[in-house]
Amino acid sequence: MINRTTSQAQTGSLFETHELIKFLNQVNLIVILALAINWAALESFMARFFDSDNGRPSLPLRRLIGLTMLKFIFNISDEQVVEQWKQNPYY
Repeated sequence: MINRTTSQAQTGSLFETHELIKFLNQVNLIVILALAINWAALESFMARFFDSDNGRPSLPLRRLIGLTMLKFIFNISDEQVVEQWKQNPYY
């Protein structure tokens, strides 16, 4: 029987953003852009436009901002950027 707690502690979680970055090519332009952006400041600034007690909670702002940027950088549709996000670890 596998002890999941020990296994996860030793390997980390591949799907955590801070862990996934270790496996990506650090000279990829998307990685360079992601590391160059001050995400905390950008999220703090944009939060006032998305903060509301009404309706469904928003998705994480970093995801919304990042996917919007990728959509315009690569000139792709909403559907295409979401499909790429699901399949491409660089997104």
